[in-house]
Amino acid sequence: MLDDAVAAFLSRVSERSFDEPFMALLRAEGYTEVRLVHGQVEFGKDIIARKNGEQWVFQSKAGDLNLAGFRPVRDQLYELRMSDLSAPGFDKNLPRRAVLVQTGRMTGQAPVAAQEYEQQCIDRGEAPIEFWNQDALLAKLSGKPDAVLRGSMDGQLFSLLGPSTTGQPTWTRSRCSRAGGQPGSPRASQGWASLRPRWSASD
Repeated sequence: MLDDAVAAFLSRVSERSFDEPFMALLRAEGYTEVRLVHGQVEFGKDIIARKNGEQWVFQSKAGDLNLAGFRPVRDQLYELRMSDLSAPGFDKNLPRRAVLVQTGRMTGQAPVAAQEYEQQCIDRGEAPIEFWNQDALLAKLSGKPDAVLRGSMDGQLFSLLGPSTTGQPTWTRSRCSRAGGQPGSPRASQGWASLRPRWSASD
């Protein structure tokens, strides 16, 4: 049930609405210095993070990408991989890992073009590119439901989980405050969200 809800969430979520859940996922996987840098100073980078002494940079796209949609993304990927310009927190001296994050999948001839682009990066000795599509995200998020819910303030995922049935858990959200915020306060609303199973009385 949770896997289906996460898949439906990924299919519906908008590009910017996915930022918070994705950053929470990165933190859950041990990334540090996770920052949203999307905007005028992104230079191809929507999110930056560090892990194992490497500088990770992510460009995110919502939905599917066909060949026509992938072509303009190539310019962003070049900046993502090669540009040393970014917001504070980006360390150009660290080895770089670049990832195109996609809540959908590549369709038509786009996978062939992406594979060619990846190989060209390798052949030129440039920073490589990785592709995390919906399948990769689903595998990551299904094992970390806390990250799925983080920042999903509009309740998209909760509505997809639906009501409980006898013998099945109802997944409820709880929040813990961060940086001293009180429950219900704006600062507390920035804290981690979690899933807690509440089993029916018959169990």
